Amino acid sequence: MSHLRIPASWKVKRSTPFFTKQNVPAALLTHHNTAAGVFGQLCVMEGTVTYYGFADEQATEPEAKVVINAGQFATSPPQYWHRIELSDDAQFNINFWVADDADGESGLFHAKERLTERLLRPVWFVQDMILPVNHRGFFHSNMANRDAFAMHRRLRTG
Repeated sequence: MSHLRIPASWKVKRSTPFFTKQNVPAALLTHHNTAAGVFGQLCVMEGTVTYYGFADEQATEPEAKVVINAGQFATSPPQYWHRIELSDDAQFNINFWVADDADGESGLFHAKERLTERLLRPVWFVQDMILPVNHRGFFHSNMANRDAFAMHRRLRTG
């Protein structure tokens, strides 16, 4: 397995609020992808989120399945088709990473059902990280310190 370094100049452009099974937008549960030059980082705070990756928009069988438990995150590469499923107790949010020199408010993702832009809000923190990557460019990493997620959650909601 190789590693990909997200360049230090990349920033979190937008972040969603925390979603649960009761308020998750339908677009996230169906085939969608991020736009060119946008990585989606799915951070699970509680429960489990299962990520299914597809070879293309027409694929019906997933080529990748990643179970993301509380205290873990996974990153989906640009333009990679995917969908998610949630456990009953799941709570998660998504950060959208772009190059620092990316301009404007261009779209962050493509979905058959559009996620309203008002659900996306700017965030103020950025972390440089190294993530393991498989042959399709899908990244997955365990969060070593669950307390970091709790602190992140308090800072973002407080």
